[in-house]
Amino acid sequence: MLTIEFFRRYRDGELGDDDDMMMWAGLYHLYLTSLPVRHD
Repeated sequence: MLTIEFFRRYRDGELGDDDDMMMWAGLYHLYLTSLPVRHD
């Protein structure tokens, strides 16, 4: 599964909350919040 699909499903509560899922979601969230903000 692609990370973006995983994150959507995890955020929507479809995948549970085991340690691996929480780690994957946390790392992806950190990645998303580290991206520069565009001001077009």
